[in-house]
Amino acid sequence: MLTLFTWPLVILSVPLALIGLILRSPALLYAAALCIVPTFLYLAMTPRFLGWGLLFPFGYTGAGWLLMRKAPLWASSLPVLPVCCLFGWLGYIIWQQ
Repeated sequence: MLTLFTWPLVILSVPLALIGLILRSPALLYAAALCIVPTFLYLAMTPRFLGWGLLFPFGYTGAGWLLMRKAPLWASSLPVLPVCCLFGWLGYIIWQQ
């Protein structure tokens, strides 16, 4: 049941974040952060991401906060990069199994 909510929402969060950055819409970044919460709650229970899994949704919310403060686009996209890199790494690990 949990897998129904994890990867489809992760895949949905990446375009939401990119569109939110392009359109400079903090609401889309907040929606992307809500989409990845179930995945990172699951990851926070694993030994590798013991508490760190709860910090990654703040990348999207931090980017939304920076957009609200009228920060430049390059500065607003910096908090999104670790989240996207983690998604790429997780996808690669799962694909190789």
